[in-house]
Amino acid sequence: METVKVTPIAELRPYTKADKIKICVCRIWKSSISATVRKYVTLHCILVDETNDTFLCKASVKRFDTRYDWWHNACPNCVKQMHKDPSTGQLIYQKHPNQIPTPW
Repeated sequence: METVKVTPIAELRPYTKADKIKICVCRIWKSSISATVRKYVTLHCILVDETNDTFLCKASVKRFDTRYDWWHNACPNCVKQMHKDPSTGQLIYQKHPNQIPTPW
């Protein structure tokens, strides 16, 4: 079995896609950008590698790849899975009806 070369956080460079990192997530949180039309979610996390170097990572999710079955239709309020209402055919979650589903 071939071993994968791990790049330490201190050697990472912007816009490189070939790097592999081995880290622990020290802290993670998300925030919404409420002023936008489509509520973008920004994910922030603090990463720590084996040499105890830390790295602040910020990422924004602009769209989801929904071509594969890795996700479910989620209520945007509580991210619980939504199901079709037999009478209307609309996706609903009982506690929060009339919501537009979000991939989760």
